[in-house]
Amino acid sequence: PVIITFGVMANESQNHPNVISTDNTLALPDRRGIGYVYYHSMLKNRGKIAQINGNTGEEESYDQLLMKCIRTAITMQLKGIRPGDFISICSPDALECFVAYIASLFIGAISASICEDMSVEENLYLLEQVNPKMIFVSKGAVELIEKISERLKDHPVIVVFGATNKHTAFDEFLVKRSQEDQFRPREVDSLTETAIVGFSSGSTGRPKGICHTHYSMLSNFTLSDRKENLRIAVFFSSYWTLFHVFVHETLTNGFIRIVFSGFDTMNPWPILNYHIDYALLGPNECMAFTRTEKPPFADPSNLKELAIGGNSISNDQIAKVQSVFPDAFIHSTYGQTEVFEVIFNFPSRSLARRYTNSVGLPIAGFHYKVVDLNTEEILGPNRKGELRLRSACQTSGYYNHDSSEMFDSEGWLKTGDLVYYNEERCFFITGRIKESFKYLYHHISPVEIESVLMAHPSVGRAVVLGLPHETDDNHPFALVELLENKGNVKANDLVRYVDSRVEDQKRLRGGVKIVKRIPLTPTGKVNRFKLREMLKKQEI
Repeated sequence: PVIITFGVMANESQNHPNVISTDNTLALPDRRGIGYVYYHSMLKNRGKIAQINGNTGEEESYDQLLMKCIRTAITMQLKGIRPGDFISICSPDALECFVAYIASLFIGAISASICEDMSVEENLYLLEQVNPKMIFVSKGAVELIEKISERLKDHPVIVVFGATNKHTAFDEFLVKRSQEDQFRPREVDSLTETAIVGFSSGSTGRPKGICHTHYSMLSNFTLSDRKENLRIAVFFSSYWTLFHVFVHETLTNGFIRIVFSGFDTMNPWPILNYHIDYALLGPNECMAFTRTEKPPFADPSNLKELAIGGNSISNDQIAKVQSVFPDAFIHSTYGQTEVFEVIFNFPSRSLARRYTNSVGLPIAGFHYKVVDLNTEEILGPNRKGELRLRSACQTSGYYNHDSSEMFDSEGWLKTGDLVYYNEERCFFITGRIKESFKYLYHHISPVEIESVLMAHPSVGRAVVLGLPHETDDNHPFALVELLENKGNVKANDLVRYVDSRVEDQKRLRGGVKIVKRIPLTPTGKVNRFKLREMLKKQEI
């Protein structure tokens, strides 16, 4: 194979002793693009199972999958979708999502999915950035998409996964086409072409589109050393970058996806009806196994490896989960929408058990540095700072937005996360610099809640933070300065005021605290970093 070395740009950091560079000699991605690679991976794996519906047991082989993808790609072309056009998917993961997404890559369309659990306004804001020509939607989200479509500049074609009298049924995309035997996927002109667009949480405001190119996607080699026929359990909406990453892992390695439409925290045990080699769950889902009674049929030995990500989890919680699955390899993991690969891993169980709160060691193809927030000094072991990265898997930037804020002056990706590493190069995530925070799997932008608070006639200044929570990661919590002579309003009054005006995930579950003064930076901005530190020390 052709070999290429991924190196950092020539800058002061390149040879710094505290920059961690792994083995960066990896195979050059196929120049013909992601659609070409997926097409030929499916040809190679004909006869094998590609995916299983975890709720019904329905199986689909790589042969069946490839034929559906070809027919869907041809139908998309017949309906006017061209290279560079955007399509969107709004659905929980399902066998059909796999098909629509891969078909878009076959013809050079760009996928930019939205979330069925978000509001009309939130999804409209996302879709206005990309203006899709076609939206594939689950039956449960049709009404949502109809309301969004009415307000888009160009009304997209709505394709429904299921029966419909009003729109186009996805079954129409699966009928036999005379030209399907001659179909071949489009080969890209350049690997720098955008293949997919995900959406950021919005660190200082509203979400932006994050571009991944054919190059960044094809530079993902995370699970390439795993055995054949690996069974991966997936629970992700097509809105998540993890959906795309696990599609990639499945197709390029010939793995099997076991697709669940959701995760029932009141009854998590049915997933163990299957032999699962790898699953990635959040802390709340993991803890469901410790809070519910194990039924007689459930065999914990069916789960071989459990990665815990998305939100933070304590050592005590990991120990409780490990007691449920004593033979499983359980560890934390870490990733970002901006990077099309997990960023650390554990090469051995012993290391993961020794450092249960670590996210692992650096992986091949990456360069890492930890930077002091005030001085930009590159820090050594056991010193906390911002994690910055360089990798072939990282984003090319925002879609139609200035991307300069994503990178430092030397071109390193700024993660917005506070970390440190020890002498063994195990990394530990200690917090987030970014203003946004997570409640369960929702990225909460404080600005949106703060604007509601500021509309109250008694509020002079307000700041919203994430109050750490054992299973939900954070609960929205507000500090409020009242205007003079407006001291009669109570904290609970403000909670009710906000909760009646925002979506469920943005309710002030952490409450409101009225203070005399909110700390500001020298430039007059709220000092969120100081407030977070005070919150950790319970000084608020």
